Amino acid sequence: MQPSAFVDVKGIEALGKDVLALSDADADTVYILGTRGGFYAALTSGLNEPQGLALDTEGTLYVANTNDSQVLAYPKPYTGQPLTLTDSGQDPAGVAVASDGTVGVTNIASMSSGAGSVSIYAKGATAPCAAVSNGSFARIYFDAFDKSGNLYVDGTDSSGHFVVGEVIGECGATTISPLSIRNKIGSPGGVAVLTNGDIALGDQAGPNVTSIVYTYRPPAHGSLGAPTKTTTLNAVYDGVDFAFNPSDHSLWIADAEAEDFAEYTYPAGVGITAYPNFELPSGVAAYPPQL
Repeated sequence: MQPSAFVDVKGIEALGKDVLALSDADADTVYILGTRGGFYAALTSGLNEPQGLALDTEGTLYVANTNDSQVLAYPKPYTGQPLTLTDSGQDPAGVAVASDGTVGVTNIASMSSGAGSVSIYAKGATAPCAAVSNGSFARIYFDAFDKSGNLYVDGTDSSGHFVVGEVIGECGATTISPLSIRNKIGSPGGVAVLTNGDIALGDQAGPNVTSIVYTYRPPAHGSLGAPTKTTTLNAVYDGVDFAFNPSDHSLWIADAEAEDFAEYTYPAGVGITAYPNFELPSGVAAYPPQL
């Protein structure tokens, strides 16, 4: 699916907070949809392997523009020149925005194939105010802020095993603190924070293995504990990233194997609808329910 670049300004303004953003890394395109359906924009200019996405409370769209080592911030309704957040020497994969406008960017790795890291940006800044890493995190994929400005990230260690961590302090952050979980996750598949502060982690899984979203209480004593909810996404076998609708009653997931974006009820995991025929679905964002 590669429609010509376009922006339906009136349509986007009428959507209010019913905005859904989807990225296609192979098509170098970010799409704007309504959460109830309909295409309202296809953004292509300046995009080079767009992956993780985030929306802030004003509807500004943040895009992890991986191959250009930057994050692009497009003010709503997405017709103007984006603000460029430089992320020199890094391969940004995920992006999240806190309620105070702080931006957290997860770098899957450095361009020299070094370990993953997290870059933090103060509101409106174009250069990082902090850059943190931890030897336990060889690769870092996606992230999400909670109401207090704590940033949760997923990734893998040097052996390829799933790891999850927390970055505290925004611009004052000094490290990524590992968090333990009481269940096994095969491969990082996104991070989200719900309205009540619970944390959701996706298991991307892979061919012939169903993707799952697990929900946990906020961390205590360095642990997320056991999942409180398990949402099995039937017919999703490569769930790269996901995001909740503002109501938390459903979630959207990017399925790289099926080459579509699909909506499922939460927490039951019943399929609702899907948009097919993308090239490489990579990132999903909706208005953040926790902000």
